[in-house]
Amino acid sequence: MKPYRRRGALWWARWVGTAACVFAVVAFLASLRCEVHLEGAHWEVWLQRGSVLLLWDANPTTRPCRSVGVATTQRSLRDFEWRPEVLISDPGYVELPLWLPLLIIGHPTAFLWGRARRRPLAGHCRNCGYDLTGNVSGRCPECGLTIPS
Repeated sequence: MKPYRRRGALWWARWVGTAACVFAVVAFLASLRCEVHLEGAHWEVWLQRGSVLLLWDANPTTRPCRSVGVATTQRSLRDFEWRPEVLISDPGYVELPLWLPLLIIGHPTAFLWGRARRRPLAGHCRNCGYDLTGNVSGRCPECGLTIPS
């Protein structure tokens, strides 16, 4: 039976980053075909034109507390919002193009995946990378892995 191997922070960061990138790509592709609208008492969120639009209002008009809407649309790449926009006021909004979080999260995630795929150096443990020069016991003193001779 193999001993339980605890997952490290880099393993979790790699997979959470991958999930966030997949979510950003799916949201972008969804915005090609439809607009999604979520509404609360003081806020609205729109997924449209390749971006996420967050609107807020401290003094809302009388409107229902929560609503959800989906509308089918046809768009070309010309219609997309490629630049972020911010208006900090009351009411205010932030429009974030979906390529921006993909870029910000995707680069470190790709680096973490590349780092995980590195091959260990000759003479080092393939599990933890410990330098085994001079080790004759057949076991890594750092992690306990049996070293083939």
